[in-house]
Amino acid sequence: MNLKIIRELKLKKYVYQLSTTELIIGTANYTFGFIPRKISIIYNNDLFELKQTSWLLKLINSFPILNLETFTPFKYYVNGNYSGRSKKVPFKPVFHFTINEDKYELCQHNKNYVSLMRNDIQVALYRKEDETVLEMNTYNIKYDENSNMEHSLLLIFCIFIDVTFYANSMNIAYLKYDKNYVIKNEYDERTLWDPND
Repeated sequence: MNLKIIRELKLKKYVYQLSTTELIIGTANYTFGFIPRKISIIYNNDLFELKQTSWLLKLINSFPILNLETFTPFKYYVNGNYSGRSKKVPFKPVFHFTINEDKYELCQHNKNYVSLMRNDIQVALYRKEDETVLEMNTYNIKYDENSNMEHSLLLIFCIFIDVTFYANSMNIAYLKYDKNYVIKNEYDERTLWDPND
């Protein structure tokens, strides 16, 4: 199945909309420097959050030379209860998440693709559109309906992708063109994944 997520820049935050049979909205604070990042979604009266909690690591991340591989981990909460965390794989554009009993992996690929694995099985493929007009990023997601992936989790991972792999710099542009290239592109076959196969 295919989904589309659109990001808009609002005052002090990004707002993300996922349109399915119902509208799901998520937010991420707009931050530079040492203010920790916070991603939130309210869905079916539940609050899902990814939060950076270490001010010290965030401060280290604000210095260009020190932030090459220092990444402030995120903690995952559902209705305020701790449910998991993120971990960066050193020197690779890969993040691992442990959420409840499941292991997830986000891996960035060439041409704005990011694959999502759950327990070593691919369940989704994200692609950021190349053009961004007025800071409005658009993501197209292919996902496996049989995987029982919750839309809230697909959205929270998309927001994480946006603020991590496609983070905004200090300047706001009318038109931007993004097409990333990963130096050592492992698992490139994941970009060809089709949930119908």
